[in-house]
Amino acid sequence: MIDNSPTVHIPLFRGTVDKSLLDLKEGDEFPMNKVNSFSSSEDTAGSFILNKIRSLEDKPIMIAINTPCKALNIQPLSYYSNEDEYFVGKGYKVEKIEDREIERRQGRYITISFTKEIKDD
Repeated sequence: MIDNSPTVHIPLFRGTVDKSLLDLKEGDEFPMNKVNSFSSSEDTAGSFILNKIRSLEDKPIMIAINTPCKALNIQPLSYYSNEDEYFVGKGYKVEKIEDREIERRQGRYITISFTKEIKDD
């Protein structure tokens, strides 16, 4: 279903503190579930990070899709319509990894790109 969604040409973001993502390297396949929630608002994704931080050891991680991808805009269906939420599927690789400040803490910014062919909608 998501692979048949419209092509999205805006950046999408997901905030997390998932420690397993700290082992990723540029060029790696990015681990995704069948359905993943992203936002078109980096601020919204940042607020999710703040809600997940439980200890000083939790490192904020921002995941950014900066290339066109297939995504399903669920904002009209969402109870939280201000989150600008999109469902994204599998098929991404790590393009760039940067250590930088995220939500006033030292974190990691991971840029991923869609690996499947996109045909014009």
